Amino acid sequence: MQRSSNARGQSLTRVSEIDSTLPFGGGGRLDRLLADRGYDADQTRADIAYTGARPVIPAKRGRRNPASHDRHAYKLRNRIERMFNRLKNWRRVATRYDKTAQSCLGFVQIASAFLWISFLHKR
Repeated sequence: MQRSSNARGQSLTRVSEIDSTLPFGGGGRLDRLLADRGYDADQTRADIAYTGARPVIPAKRGRRNPASHDRHAYKLRNRIERMFNRLKNWRRVATRYDKTAQSCLGFVQIASAFLWISFLHKR
């Protein structure tokens, strides 16, 4: 797996290192880690399993021994991804105009509420 860094600038070399760098606080554990087909590799799955989470990654089409995955959870991943794409339609969210994390989060919450209300009125 390639070397990358997270938002705090800490270097990540394996998926197993992600667990300690998540900003959720409280020492919570991941139950599932959802990813797309691009992350379907035996080493990635092993690293995710090492953290105690279940990998929800559909197998690549040409894989000889396809691993099973929770289809329902993967469908929920798609919903979450579409929600983020709708949020990015708000220019202020997409370009991150706000200087502080608190004001950025506040605007994301306002935009989310607006999207939720417009969703309710479409029904």
